[in-house]
Amino acid sequence: MAPRTSVTLFLVFAMSGCGRASPVPVPKTRAEFIAAYRAAYNAGDKPAVMAMVKWDGVPDDLRRVSEMALTLWIGKHQITSIELVTYEPDPNLPMEIDGRKLESNLPPTYWLVATHEGREGYENSKSTGSVKYAVGIDKGVLRFCGVRWVGP
Repeated sequence: MAPRTSVTLFLVFAMSGCGRASPVPVPKTRAEFIAAYRAAYNAGDKPAVMAMVKWDGVPDDLRRVSEMALTLWIGKHQITSIELVTYEPDPNLPMEIDGRKLESNLPPTYWLVATHEGREGYENSKSTGSVKYAVGIDKGVLRFCGVRWVGP
């Protein structure tokens, strides 16, 4: 390959954004976490939302559940309300599925509670949704808690 051709290809590659991933959010405050999730969700940036989760030890089946919970209607709905509230166990969100116990891979500190809406309903009617997901602090950075099975 001639030098001129390789330089041209390099410039095309560099300017196209190929190989560039979404910036990884590193929110250290509640306000930064809320802003990062809202911006990524509203923009439909699933990789940015997924980068906010601590995935250590999370098996594939539970990863899919977490992805669905955090990204349902991502980019199609807009967040209408969002807050981080102090974590307390929620009896409506038991830490088990089909009798199998779950544990968090990060001690929960907050709940992210958000509602969203869009025009994805029947004949473009208004549809709404919500998410409630545990958030912890990992080395000074707020992260969504991953979950894993307890025992075999």
